[in-house]
Amino acid sequence: LAFIVFTEAINKMPLASLWSVMFFLMLIMVGIDTEFGMLEGVVTPVIDQKLFPKLKKEYISGMYF
Repeated sequence: LAFIVFTEAINKMPLASLWSVMFFLMLIMVGIDTEFGMLEGVVTPVIDQKLFPKLKKEYISGMYF
């Protein structure tokens, strides 16, 4: 329902293409943010319980920042 109503509202706005691109970019960013949160929720207990004491956090999570 939200996608149907929102797309109708965007079609009536000026620069509808720009707003629709911004909306779907927002959805992608929210998905990526959720993925990082879930990854941190899994990696932190593994680190805290010292299940793999010789591995660094970067190796377990796969993020090398």
